[in-house]
Amino acid sequence: MGEPSTAPVRRWRRRAAVAAAVVATYAALGFFAAPRLLHRVLVDRASIALNREVTVTNVRVNPFALSITIDGLAATHRSGAPFIAWDSLYVRLAPLRILSGDIGLA
Repeated sequence: MGEPSTAPVRRWRRRAAVAAAVVATYAALGFFAAPRLLHRVLVDRASIALNREVTVTNVRVNPFALSITIDGLAATHRSGAPFIAWDSLYVRLAPLRILSGDIGLA
């Protein structure tokens, strides 16, 4: 009899490489692209919606924890006086809790 086929091993390696590439792409987009995009969209859309100048110091995204942290958000009155501001806002999505109907704030 001949040697065992290497096709299953190659297939497994190919699938592992594709899975690793998908996870790496998801992580790169989540950690690097998403914060820049969210920062720009948040400042632009909030400024238009509030008709005030809105600034954001920093936006952090963790795609594995499904969380977003927005640091230093501030909106000013047209006169320049503070309208609303916060040091840090942390939002985490819990998909299993949403599916079970357990939605709340902590």
